[in-house]
Amino acid sequence: MEKKIDLVIQSQCTGCRACFDACPTGSVIFMLSGLHYYPRINEKTCIKCGKCVSVCPTLKGVERHINNKAFSPLYYCAWNNDLKERSNATSGGVGGALAKLALDMEWFVCGAAFNDKWELNHMVSNRDTILKKIRGSKYLQSNTEGVFKKIVELIEEGKRVLFIGTPCQTDAMRSFVPEKYTDSLLTCEIICHGVNSPVVWSDYRSYIEKANGSNITSYNFRSKSKGWGKLRVSYSYGNGKKKDVPAYRNIFHNWFGQHYMMRESCFRCNYRKKERYSDLIIGDFWGIERIEPSLNVKEGASVLIVNSKKGSEFIKHADLNLIPVDANKAQMVMKGFVDKMPEKEKVMQIERMKRFEKDYFSCSFEEMALKRYPCNTWFNKMLKSVLFHLHIVK
Repeated sequence: MEKKIDLVIQSQCTGCRACFDACPTGSVIFMLSGLHYYPRINEKTCIKCGKCVSVCPTLKGVERHINNKAFSPLYYCAWNNDLKERSNATSGGVGGALAKLALDMEWFVCGAAFNDKWELNHMVSNRDTILKKIRGSKYLQSNTEGVFKKIVELIEEGKRVLFIGTPCQTDAMRSFVPEKYTDSLLTCEIICHGVNSPVVWSDYRSYIEKANGSNITSYNFRSKSKGWGKLRVSYSYGNGKKKDVPAYRNIFHNWFGQHYMMRESCFRCNYRKKERYSDLIIGDFWGIERIEPSLNVKEGASVLIVNSKKGSEFIKHADLNLIPVDANKAQMVMKGFVDKMPEKEKVMQIERMKRFEKDYFSCSFEEMALKRYPCNTWFNKMLKSVLFHLHIVK
């Protein structure tokens, strides 16, 4: 009797797409279910080899890393010494400095970048042009199809690769690459608050382009136009029009903040804890002024966690300003690093997300944005902030 291939259940699937690349017959297909894409097996072409499940990081579990962890993490407040790069980046420009170093060392770099259609995909390159493309935060899920196989091919050719992605993507990359090749792979994860629907992003983009009669030519999910620490969204159109607003007045960012369009697995993320398994971890260092008030972070600052000997050796050559910080103090102020949400609240948020998803397919985008799930007013934003600090609402 032929064995049945059971992929990870939908509620736990992170959408890393390692299973897609692992299938030798192209039998794993990602299909839209609700607001996100999930793998399905074409039983007619599947040869039951099991390679798809063998690379799935969720099925393997993060516990497999624990016994291999012998390096004590080093925490830094960091920023790019290139002021222009630091200013253009979301926070301290650390990811750009790491990518530039990799290119200077004749490595390949893999990171998330928009294509000409404003679809977010991971790309692999050894050209300087990748630096601008992967710069900055992008608050939606990227498509990694093809990059896992490409990176293994490059390593087999004797190349080295820096991979930058969400924690689940970097774990998938580590799972996909044969152990004998791991010395040629350096993983850098971003501190992630959850990935959002590429479907909603596409519809949102069409909505604002239609309203303004022109296609967008640039989009900054976290603009520093009013300084670092001020949550703003800015973008430009081909007709010369520009938009620059507080994040709470941007419908896509507002829905992101409310967790309306997040992938279900993100609510119970296996990676949002102190123990991390990538070589390097980077993210915004909101709150650094509370533990290191003497630092000048007006242009932006990042947290950089060095999590392996390989990572430690690599950053020695990066063009970064590194200030050691206490790990416990850093974890107290870092947002999204450790999961602190009670299970009851997770259940409520998942139910709310599913209500949004149901409404999304029964209403027009305009009705969703203007009537069903509109942006907060300034007054409501202030009221929620006050209630939150009084512990009246979560």
